[in-house]
Amino acid sequence: ATSNWRRSPNWLYSVAFVDDGLDRLQVEFDASPAAAPIDTTRQLFGALDAEFADRPEVWRPIFSMLKSGPGVHGMGAVGDRVVAIIEADLDKAAADGAFVGDVDTVRLARHVFATRMNRLEKWALGVIDWEAYVESSTLGLELVLASALAEPARTDALRRSGVLR
Repeated sequence: ATSNWRRSPNWLYSVAFVDDGLDRLQVEFDASPAAAPIDTTRQLFGALDAEFADRPEVWRPIFSMLKSGPGVHGMGAVGDRVVAIIEADLDKAAADGAFVGDVDTVRLARHVFATRMNRLEKWALGVIDWEAYVESSTLGLELVLASALAEPARTDALRRSGVLR
């Protein structure tokens, strides 16, 4: 079933659609002022979430089939591309001394992406609604970042998560 899905027009359309969206995001990121490290990851997820929220009828079927696809959480080369954007952002943060120690940015980027995709899949399957997805995703990202960030970025991440008031 997995190999048939990957060869199906739906899979090819989904990959092309997401890849095109990433191309548009990359152009927007390149045209805007440089974001501080970590903020690029936040902006990436914000832009993707805005697209998903605007067109749930397109995205729900795609994300409901994630585990059927190849590669990082079923997203294939597109997932690898998103992970690479996150990893580059984390590498910038590491170079700027934003972390408390020597962080494995590859592992952290994959974890950030995989947990986000898990939440998207739950939304797509109707396990959680959109608001719960956004709240859980923000909490998860910011707590993971806070666990590795040095001050003052750590406190900022905790405030963004809503855990620290």
